[in-house]
Amino acid sequence: ESPWGATRAEQCRRKAQPTMSSKARKAFDEGVRAAARNDRTAAEASFQTALDRDANAYPALYNLGVLADRQGNEQDATSYYQRALRLLPDYEPAVRGISTIQIRRNQVRRSSRSPTSTALISRYRRCTPKCWSRPDASTRHGWPRGARSSATSGSCRH
Repeated sequence: ESPWGATRAEQCRRKAQPTMSSKARKAFDEGVRAAARNDRTAAEASFQTALDRDANAYPALYNLGVLADRQGNEQDATSYYQRALRLLPDYEPAVRGISTIQIRRNQVRRSSRSPTSTALISRYRRCTPKCWSRPDASTRHGWPRGARSSATSGSCRH
């Protein structure tokens, strides 16, 4: 470790995500294939099997949340996303899932102030490319004007 502290690249490097057991991975992959075929029942069963085989299969929890959300069951979807976040606190797909539901419910302030969202926003503010802080970043990256999230606006101090 450097006596001057970690570099920006070192600070922003994601920690390795935990892996699923091979048996859970097989069930998870079956669930992904079933979801691609629009076979919700088989997908749900496969994701549940992955969880039964490995209680830390956070991608299976996330995908169960997606299935619940697509069925209009926001409460179950949020619960699955939260369970995934308990296993991996910076799992961005789960944060996006919860935020999407809260935005849909017109709970934008609550979404942007949740502890998980706040932590991720702070991380992005430290680690976003310097070009994102430019006034023309929205159009340069193909986003509609004003579409940058609060996570990227004004993030760099270069």
